[in-house]
Amino acid sequence: WRHSGKVITFNKTIPQGASTSMFCCVAPNIEGGAYYNDCKLAEPAEYARDMDAAAKLWELSAERTQ
Repeated sequence: WRHSGKVITFNKTIPQGASTSMFCCVAPNIEGGAYYNDCKLAEPAEYARDMDAAAKLWELSAERTQ
């Protein structure tokens, strides 16, 4: 995987990386709109909960895609 010329390594295999997505697709008691990590309900990182940054990103994205 390349990003900005740097090689990034991951600590999970492809099946391990896909397991949470697959879990969320088939588990009957998934909480819609929630964040899951390693097949468990989890709290997103603080920066992911920053609503001011999300609003700025939304506005910038809307401007750039017109």
